[in-house]
Amino acid sequence: MTADDWEMVRAVGRRIRARQFDDFTTQGEGCGWCRHPIRLRGAVITRTGGERVRTFSTGRLPDGVFLKACGTRRESRCPSCAAVYRGDARHLVRSGLVGGKGVDESVAERPAVLLTLTPPSFGPVHSTGHGGPCHPGSPSARCVHGHKMVCSEHHDDRDRMVGAPLCEDCYDFEGAVLQNACTPEL
Repeated sequence: MTADDWEMVRAVGRRIRARQFDDFTTQGEGCGWCRHPIRLRGAVITRTGGERVRTFSTGRLPDGVFLKACGTRRESRCPSCAAVYRGDARHLVRSGLVGGKGVDESVAERPAVLLTLTPPSFGPVHSTGHGGPCHPGSPSARCVHGHKMVCSEHHDDRDRMVGAPLCEDCYDFEGAVLQNACTPEL
């Protein structure tokens, strides 16, 4: 069993002892059993006749948090979220080719072009290295912030470092977010 599996066994044991198992399973099902859910805390407060009324509070949930699925596309990070993404992508492409999901079925009569656009690089990130080291190079190679720009490790697809920037100060996080946000307009 992996470390994640043992953590799940311990979490289930805690919930059974605290008599919260039903709430725990409901919460797990709600986030699709995401491996790394986002943990949200807070309350929803509404006004009724000028009076503030708390209609929902995470304080009543297991661990006092609401779990939201991470939404990653990477199978190695979260199989359940990646499966949802694959299904969504399939339906999106299929409706664009044959119609459905709000797209007129006459679209199937027109030619289809599947254009793949590669975004610009936002900075060097750890990778599987395609059989070799992640980022080979001189051990003295450093960025302007002084961080090493080489990685001689051999990461596999399940390594959490894959996709992480070599230098977080050099990586253009804002550009990556804007690229992902604006891509649908293309």
